[in-house]
Amino acid sequence: VIFGDGYCSGPNQVKLGVIDKDFRDYFAGISEAWLGIRPNSHEYIRRGKLYYEAHINSRDVRNFVFDFLKCKNVPKEIMVSKDERIKCMFIKGFSDSEGTISEQCIRIYNKNLPLLKSVKELFIDIGFDSKYVRCGYHGRGIYATYIYRHSFKIFKEKIGFTINRKKEKLEE
Repeated sequence: VIFGDGYCSGPNQVKLGVIDKDFRDYFAGISEAWLGIRPNSHEYIRRGKLYYEAHINSRDVRNFVFDFLKCKNVPKEIMVSKDERIKCMFIKGFSDSEGTISEQCIRIYNKNLPLLKSVKELFIDIGFDSKYVRCGYHGRGIYATYIYRHSFKIFKEKIGFTINRKKEKLEE
């Protein structure tokens, strides 16, 4: 989430802004369990769409997230972890935040190609066949990691989505 829809705002805030209420609420629950802080949540209209936001007011949390964002890559602790669940949870948060699903593939978008290549490495580390996980230029300064339909079953079993509309597409 940190590398996707989450961001730092001002000297004391971390925010998540999304179009899926279930994702915002999941983030709020994880944040409360991890930090002991229940994020403030609200809804508003942005570009004609209902938008959901959660924010945490904490200088310490903001500084922690900001330090993570400076590295601009999957944190080393995740890349070298022997615990597959840690890698899967990172991919899940990133896929929920930056991913989309169609009949042919799951695409995870970002402007940061080295980050997407590291995410591709995580997929391969947890058992995805490298023939079905690709990185490439998508257009307009955006890159994508593509997970092809052949790998949907393993994606569903090991990673999945938090967002209901994406879960439903994966089930089709």
